[in-house]
Amino acid sequence: MNEDYSNGSVLEKVEQEHESLRSNLGHVHSVLDDRAVSRKELLKQLNHLHTSLVDHFWSEENEGFFEEVTAHAPTLVPQAHELCAEHQEMMRKATELLRFAAAGAASEMWRLELKSRFQAFSKQLMHHESVETSLLQRSLHEDTDAYD
Repeated sequence: MNEDYSNGSVLEKVEQEHESLRSNLGHVHSVLDDRAVSRKELLKQLNHLHTSLVDHFWSEENEGFFEEVTAHAPTLVPQAHELCAEHQEMMRKATELLRFAAAGAASEMWRLELKSRFQAFSKQLMHHESVETSLLQRSLHEDTDAYD
């Protein structure tokens, strides 16, 4: 058993990354709510979120998160693969948001539509991240049960 995995540091790292994403989402929400914020600043914040998502998903896929889950709880392989596949869909939606924001005229209708799209995206992303955390917790539990 991987020592980092058994002592919960993987869970802590994932929870920290998810908290960072929640913070980024909250910041974009506040920028969208503030009509005084320029379109340029809004695009900058959306771009920052997009970059954070790229880094976060890459980290999960390439730095052991899914390998740890599946190695310690093989029964969770289908759910892990499904979550991993969702990353591409999430990135596609994040890119669409960024394109919509960049292509639109900075009008009230544009801002309201962008806000609506962003709220839907945020809700989906937070659900995805919650399921990931739950999956990791389940794998820790299954791994612990295997040694009881």
